[in-house]
Amino acid sequence: VANKSVDININTAEIFATVDRAIPFGLLIQELISNSLEHGFTEDIEYPKIDLDMRAGSKAGLTISYADNGVGLPDNFSIEKSNSLGLKMVQMLCEQLAGQMKIESKGGVRFTFEFQAFPHAGGMATKPLNLRIDR
Repeated sequence: VANKSVDININTAEIFATVDRAIPFGLLIQELISNSLEHGFTEDIEYPKIDLDMRAGSKAGLTISYADNGVGLPDNFSIEKSNSLGLKMVQMLCEQLAGQMKIESKGGVRFTFEFQAFPHAGGMATKPLNLRIDR
């Protein structure tokens, strides 16, 4: 994404987490962003964009949706068969947090994570956070 700005839109619930959960969550999100910047946004992507949505899920859980409008993943992509250390780490962090992950690749890539028994996920924040990364 050399010489292009990347818009990052974040909508999040008020989430409180202990350190043993906050660190893996932070690493998971950081790895997804790094993967988008490094592999997802080629020169063909005119306006690179990342959307991150975190909200209270069902049964006092937490749902995280992460999407970019990059090149997406190859057809029949499998993390288990992939050489991507970053995405394998995302899967391991999700498992460490006892979550479930779903990957869709159409017009970019979308990761949806469901974490159960996350008692401190509240309502939506009053204002979304919009960031722009200039490279």
